[in-house]
Amino acid sequence: MTKICLNCGKEFPKPHCSNKQWAKRKFCSPKCSKQGQKYWNRGHKTLICIKCNIRKPRRHNRICDHCWHLDRMKRWKNGELLHHPNPSVSKRNRALAIYGNRCQRCDYDSHPEILILHHVDYSHKNNKRENWQILCPNCHYLIHYESKTGMFSNLKS
Repeated sequence: MTKICLNCGKEFPKPHCSNKQWAKRKFCSPKCSKQGQKYWNRGHKTLICIKCNIRKPRRHNRICDHCWHLDRMKRWKNGELLHHPNPSVSKRNRALAIYGNRCQRCDYDSHPEILILHHVDYSHKNNKRENWQILCPNCHYLIHYESKTGMFSNLKS
């Protein structure tokens, strides 16, 4: 009966100890335990990534965060993913498809790539369509300036 060390990735055999102690072991040696504990204390698992073969903290199944992100971007560019890996870009694209490529306040439409998705109630957690507004940068800054929110929250009246 063997286990895999969570620090170095090597298999290690069951030592002469009780089954309870064996069940708790995660590392092959005290040295690996000391090195690996810093990641476990922060809630990260460290294993060797199957794509880049480098030991890194990971949240995803068998690959590190960096390789997972690169894979998502590649799949999105190939058209395999419907939404952009960055949720903000995806929300903006959906809002543009619904409301059109023009500012809803001043009807600016010369360069649709600069249009911004604005949340009417200023809460980025509220992603209902009624809370979205497509604005040009000028109108977006004006709204936040007039309401003293966002980057203008420190200004005094």
